[in-house]
Amino acid sequence: MMDIATLAQRQLADIRGLAANRTFTPPDDCTVTNAFDIQCSAAMLRQEEGETHIGYKVGCTSPSTQRQLGITHPVFGHLFEGEQHSTGVALSASSFAGLGIEGELAVRLRAPIEPGASVDAIVDALDGVFAVIELHHMDFLAPRSAAALICANAIHAGVVRSGPPTRIDGSGPSSMTIRIGDQEVSTVEGSEHLDTVLASLSWLAGELHSRGARLEPGQTVLCGTVSGLYPVVAPARITVTTDRFGDVVCDIADR
Repeated sequence: MMDIATLAQRQLADIRGLAANRTFTPPDDCTVTNAFDIQCSAAMLRQEEGETHIGYKVGCTSPSTQRQLGITHPVFGHLFEGEQHSTGVALSASSFAGLGIEGELAVRLRAPIEPGASVDAIVDALDGVFAVIELHHMDFLAPRSAAALICANAIHAGVVRSGPPTRIDGSGPSSMTIRIGDQEVSTVEGSEHLDTVLASLSWLAGELHSRGARLEPGQTVLCGTVSGLYPVVAPARITVTTDRFGDVVCDIADR
């Protein structure tokens, strides 16, 4: 029988030491269900040690990201208050195990979202939508497998947030541009961003329900990118600009 508690402790030690898979790799027989058990057990350990859980992230929402990470379905991870940053923050590359970023939309909830909720019910449950830069430990992708990705809290390493959320009344066109330094790495225009928000929240509500949890008022949810996961070579300035949901910037120093 798989010792979930011990595996969770080892994975958490890796994350805290920025030591990808030096003390932990998923067992060969680790299923996706086992991997989520390990991730959730590690999240519970963090809460028992005093960290504040504030919500979830949804990842692997786009076909390009799924291909990049070697997975065929979405995943979720846990968010903690100590990993939240406001736009304009300066961070050190040494704080990450191979920094990568995604530009995406996030939401704050004002009401629960139940499994099977309609689009109108999901929209009504939102306090608003805002742009973020999600930070990742890309070195935790080796070995590249669904189990490894999930065990490592979906390689989440923090988030840089824009200003106050913007209310929406459903899906619709929007635009987002992601720049790393002077390079524009992605621009997406259309309904994809908000479609992804709604699809991710619907999927996550069902996944959490299957594990005896649910989306609660006050929680933050990162809803996944429609672009890709981009490695960052420091020093660099990362900017995400949108037409409706704010702009966000962070500077990455090389030490």
